[in-house]
Amino acid sequence: MNAPLLERYRDRIAGVLTCYDRMVMTGTLPGACYAAGMTSYLNAKHIRIFDYPHF
Repeated sequence: MNAPLLERYRDRIAGVLTCYDRMVMTGTLPGACYAAGMTSYLNAKHIRIFDYPHF
């Protein structure tokens, strides 16, 4: 039961795709989770606050 999935089912697998369809990531960006933090980040990257939608 410790064998990798591909080895266990080798006779049933026709091919393997190595590209992920989607990834779900959860978490918090502590420096950007409040208005002043996000403004500071954008200023550091020389992005005007009104240009954010394009960023």
